[in-house]
Amino acid sequence: MRDAKLCALGAFIALLCLSGTSSANLTMRAQIGWDGVFRVGRWTPIYITLADDQAFPARNVQLDIIAPHDNTFAMRVRQYVAVRPEASTFILYAPLTFQAGEAVAVVRDAKTGRSLGELPFDSVTASTATYRSSWYGAESDRDLVIGISGRGNALGLIAGPFYWVDKLADQQLRYGNSPQIRTGFLQPQYLPDASLGYDGLDVLVLNAPDLVTMPLQTQQAIARWVRGGGRLLMWPSAGPVPADSPIIDLLPCKIGQSTAIPLSLDDTKALDLPARQERIAAREIELNPSAKKVSILLDKALACYGRAGLGRVAVLSIDASQLGFQDRNNALKFWRPILKNLVAPTIQPTDESNDTNPNNDTGSRRLAAMEAVVDRLGDVPGIGRFDFSYIAIVMVAMMFVVGPIDWFVLKKLGKQPWTWATTAGWIVLITVGALYIGYIFRSGDLYYRTVRLIDQADDQVVGVMDVAGIYSPKTQVYDLDGAKDAWWEPANLDALTPWNRSSRTATEILTGQDTRGNRPQSMVVNIWSLRFMQSELGDPAAISPPLHASLTRTKAGADGKVRIVGSITNRSTALLSGVIIRTAAGLVILPDAIKPNESAMIDLPINSDNGIFKLQGDTQYSNPRYGRNTINPYSTDVRGPMGFMLATCDLAVLRSRQIETVLTDQPEMASICAQSQDITPTVKLRHRNAAPPIQQHYQVVRALVELTQVEQP
Repeated sequence: MRDAKLCALGAFIALLCLSGTSSANLTMRAQIGWDGVFRVGRWTPIYITLADDQAFPARNVQLDIIAPHDNTFAMRVRQYVAVRPEASTFILYAPLTFQAGEAVAVVRDAKTGRSLGELPFDSVTASTATYRSSWYGAESDRDLVIGISGRGNALGLIAGPFYWVDKLADQQLRYGNSPQIRTGFLQPQYLPDASLGYDGLDVLVLNAPDLVTMPLQTQQAIARWVRGGGRLLMWPSAGPVPADSPIIDLLPCKIGQSTAIPLSLDDTKALDLPARQERIAAREIELNPSAKKVSILLDKALACYGRAGLGRVAVLSIDASQLGFQDRNNALKFWRPILKNLVAPTIQPTDESNDTNPNNDTGSRRLAAMEAVVDRLGDVPGIGRFDFSYIAIVMVAMMFVVGPIDWFVLKKLGKQPWTWATTAGWIVLITVGALYIGYIFRSGDLYYRTVRLIDQADDQVVGVMDVAGIYSPKTQVYDLDGAKDAWWEPANLDALTPWNRSSRTATEILTGQDTRGNRPQSMVVNIWSLRFMQSELGDPAAISPPLHASLTRTKAGADGKVRIVGSITNRSTALLSGVIIRTAAGLVILPDAIKPNESAMIDLPINSDNGIFKLQGDTQYSNPRYGRNTINPYSTDVRGPMGFMLATCDLAVLRSRQIETVLTDQPEMASICAQSQDITPTVKLRHRNAAPPIQQHYQVVRALVELTQVEQP
């Protein structure tokens, strides 16, 4: 009997040893972003490569990425995958901060939960040279982040300090604070298959892509990102080009036959190309009617530009990867005008004393908008809170309990030596009781509020953002039940800075991620606490556009006053109020709301205000630092009737910037904005509260439409 027990014990020890060996055979590698380049605060693709030589034929594992999100929260992104003896690479997406080195990848057995391995990201940074943070990426457009894929890193030479104007570049380099061009390369098979994977890029460059073999899901992700405000630069390969595909549908031109452009010795000298280069491969291109063309390569080739939704696309007629520039300055001389026409930067500083980039406001503008929105969503009457009186009462009670009362009781019992033990016990009991009280008692009502921003262009929805706010009257578990293709994260309420350290006591938000979205799992919200979450839809085009417009800009009457004439149709089920039509010439404000499934006929003069918002008593947004005719991102006021709507629009500030650029460059375009209240929420709250929540739900619609211009005497 004893021998049998010893054998069983030995078998158990051997099994433990075997399990340890198995976990030791798991190998992990990671790559962050675009060959290490990522933009802080934005969704970033993270590539985890796993192999387990003990997994036959495969082992199901739980892969977690745990990363700081802000000063309050950390995100635990969870995905279930299968590992095999051969290496497999998995893509996860997460917003990263300046403290990305504190993130860690953890692998556990899906059945037992046993840890199989961990990979701290600081070890990734120490072992590779490809981890490079876009230093100003979280708060601004200051750096230009370019992701490249295809046959090679065709723009790698231009990485480094730059400015859009040579004179200003000299000034900035002298001051030592020039913006940077940051380029990262990904092999085509690793291109993100979700539009959020391109969130941190200013420009995506496709170097002679093979659109015949590129997966449909990847092309759809790129197309959704471009229509939502992304910028795509590409040149076709020499191989076959499909007649139709999601990327082909974006192009401002038709791709023709292959050809070649001859280069003389004078041409190669002028372009700083190798003298032996006699020709460059090219394709014939036929421009669409709305496209614009720019001559390049000493007027021997073309770059054509066009709008796709809120984004822009540029196509070169030459194979730019064959341009073997030998000097960075000459490479910048070629690429700068191409990128400038594509990115369309706003006005830059014009004097030596102004070394601040006025583009450096995106993060601050987004933060001001989010603060304004959560102030509205979190405005709970009589919200419970712990003030100093609670602390004072508890401290006085502890003084009596662990002091005189405890001493007299122990003295009467003859157990005075127990004082140290009872004192510690009382402290633990009171502390645990204070923590647990939220599970028992409640204060006030449960509140649930949401706001949804819908952006549409060319009669198609191109972006949908949701913000949800929960006020919890007691500590309990909540679930947000929404679309499967939503990408959720804690609301971005903190400014991300490189000198801040992430909180070691951060609350983890667990999310389950697959190829469609990143959805929050059950989360605990403590008593008298607010929780705000935000998300972007992965496939916004699946939503029917809530607004349709047919508008004309015309001069009517002898006074020649510019007017907007036409109709706006409300296709939604909610009343549209506060309707604003914004054009390059000024604003039109509709006096009445538009009822559901009805149209409003419009014949109103344009209020020429040069873009300054003076709306029905709202605070005027202006700041000399940003120019006289721009919105001040630091003083968003939601008290006026239009302020909340304008703040909601800037939740997607990158789309706001793209719309402003389109309105500035294309006078035939207009932006329509309207809001709705008391809508049916698309994101439901599941809870365990006895009483239903008090709810308030808002929706803001913003549409980019094309005007028909008619001149009348």
